Amino acid sequence: MKKIKVFINEGNERKLVDVELLESRKYTVRVRLPDGNIITRKKKRDLE
Repeated sequence: MKKIKVFINEGNERKLVDVELLESRKYTVRVRLPDGNIITRKKKRDLE
């Protein structure tokens, strides 16, 4: 799959992380983190 960068929240800071794109929707994307967890992020706020 395609690799992209997204912001994730860790404690009080936002980290930019390389993730694997699983699904792209109109306003959100579903991605797999390096540790194997699957999360959903908003396109306008959390994508780099």
